[in-house]
This record gives sequence, structure tokens and C-alpha cells, in this order.
Amino acid sequence: MADLLNDIEALGGVDTQFVTHNHDVNGPFQEAVYDRFEAKLSYHVAEHNAVVEKTKCPSVEFGDEGVQLGSDF
Repeated sequence: MADLLNDIEALGGVDTQFVTHNHDVNGPFQEAVYDRFEAKLSYHVAEHNAVVEKTKCPSVEFGDEGVQLGSDF
């Protein structure tokens, strides 16, 4: 995992982690990314129960309105 985190850092780090489906959650990895980069985990509210069972990573939930991260995303 350390190699992956070093690779992410070499690319400039990460601000936010997105999960599009709860099967993508790997709790220890998301927690390590948060610890290293303070990148919260973002996911749709429909995934809440499955995500919180897999990780204690600080997170942001969004609903069907989506999430606005900038004028182009």
C-alpha cells in the first residue's frame, strides 16, 4: 500500500476520494489515503450502510443532486 500512496503523492496527491459503488470500498486503503492526504471519501447516500460497514474514513454523502466540485466538474 505504501507504494500506491507514494505514487499518488508523486502525481500531486488527492483531495477527494470517490466511490461509485460500495464494492469499491477497501476500508484500510481509504483510511490510509485520508491519513496521508486528508482526502475525505465521497459517496451517494444510497451506499451509506454498506460504506460505513467497511470503513471509518471521514466522508461526505451526496444525494441525487450530485456534488459540485467546480465549474467544470
